[in-house]
Amino acid sequence: MNKNYSFESALIVSLSAVALLVHLLTNGRYGYFRDELYYIACARHLDFGYIDQPPLSILLLRLSEAFLGDSLFAVRLLPVAAGAVTVSLTGVIARELGGRTWAIALACAASLCALFNLAVGNFFSMNAFEPLFWTACIYILVRVVNGGSPTLWLWLGALLGLSLENKHSTVFFAAGIFVALLLTPERAHFSKKWIWLGGLIAFAIALPNILWEARHHWPTYELLSNIAHSNKNVGLSPTQFIAQQVVFMNPGTFPLWLAGLLWVFGSREGRRYRAIGIIYLVTLAEFIVLHGKSYYLAPALCSLPRVAWLPSVFS
Repeated sequence: MNKNYSFESALIVSLSAVALLVHLLTNGRYGYFRDELYYIACARHLDFGYIDQPPLSILLLRLSEAFLGDSLFAVRLLPVAAGAVTVSLTGVIARELGGRTWAIALACAASLCALFNLAVGNFFSMNAFEPLFWTACIYILVRVVNGGSPTLWLWLGALLGLSLENKHSTVFFAAGIFVALLLTPERAHFSKKWIWLGGLIAFAIALPNILWEARHHWPTYELLSNIAHSNKNVGLSPTQFIAQQVVFMNPGTFPLWLAGLLWVFGSREGRRYRAIGIIYLVTLAEFIVLHGKSYYLAPALCSLPRVAWLPSVFS
């Protein structure tokens, strides 16, 4: 068992290293993406919020420039690292679900080959860190389902808080988690203190940005409202929205995450983890109803059902 565990760990690290290498070899082959220039400008003016984003990614860029320099290569190092760690977490989740070598390899490969991950890992933006935070949250949740310490809720709260400070769309992901807990046996945790303490930690971490928004009369909401009433974003039907997810994730990985949904809802082994599928479906419904941009859901696809079916096939 220990030998297999060590080999699986080495496999996860190796595939994460491949993801790291892919980005390091390619992310300097073109100039600044326009949004990167905006992020760099914001990093010159640190604050607890900005009109179109929370402060965490801007703070990370400022720290990156302080310690790594401000070259284009250095600016993109943190997104590269985030992508590599996301691949690692995907493999760890597959193992936590009961998968072994082939399951872990396929899960990591699917994460590595996801077109959304390949794209956001090659330039600096808050989108580069969102899959990392969401995947880490799912890992913690799977650990809880598997009987892990209830203090894991504190870590989940911290991750959700940091994710909220990275991008406001985490609100919808958090709502998906809340609904999933209510609809599964994990709702028993609501009778214990740890989940509430985790929620308090999430709120405390997000509070500086909430206060900034309130002090400035909720500019992010006003911006989003103005965009919603303009013709800037193309409205997609539910079918078109879902089709976009297939493209973002790489059509070749479509059987993996589709089978993941079938596994968590339709198999005896997978039903234990159906909260994962519920989170995805709730988040999907939210973005469809609210006409969110199609790539908003990509971090959920990066972190949720793609790996769930693998243990039952490659044990």
